Amino acid sequence: MSPYGKLAADVAPDISAALQELLNASPIPMDWQSPDDLLIVDNWRMLHMRPPIHEVGKNRTLERVLVKEG
Repeated sequence: MSPYGKLAADVAPDISAALQELLNASPIPMDWQSPDDLLIVDNWRMLHMRPPIHEVGKNRTLERVLVKEG
């Protein structure tokens, strides 16, 4: 992905530096017990840290599935 717009381009170096710092940190181990284990992340709260969502967007559902073959 690449920044879209001037504001995004302006903050991209800071975001990249912050992400690199996180990548260099010690990972948090996950002890998966079963191939059927599921991790749910609140995308709004944990990843984007956006201001409160407008009423019209509160019923939106974002779903993503990752399937590992093997």
